Amino acid sequence: MPQELEARLGERLYAPIRTATGRYVLGVLPEDALHDYDPIHIDFHELVLIDRLAATPRALLVASDD
Repeated sequence: MPQELEARLGERLYAPIRTATGRYVLGVLPEDALHDYDPIHIDFHELVLIDRLAATPRALLVASDD
């Protein structure tokens, strides 16, 4: 992995995950929550990171298989 990409992932992805005091994962969506184009994205992940001490959201991380 290029060093610049590794550093950016550490700063933007891994650091917020490690420092969040609460972590929530979006559950499986029901069929009526999908769009009309069929299942374009097979794997979809959404995480909400919370800082409970400051009572603020830290980040919303979204990843898909495209």
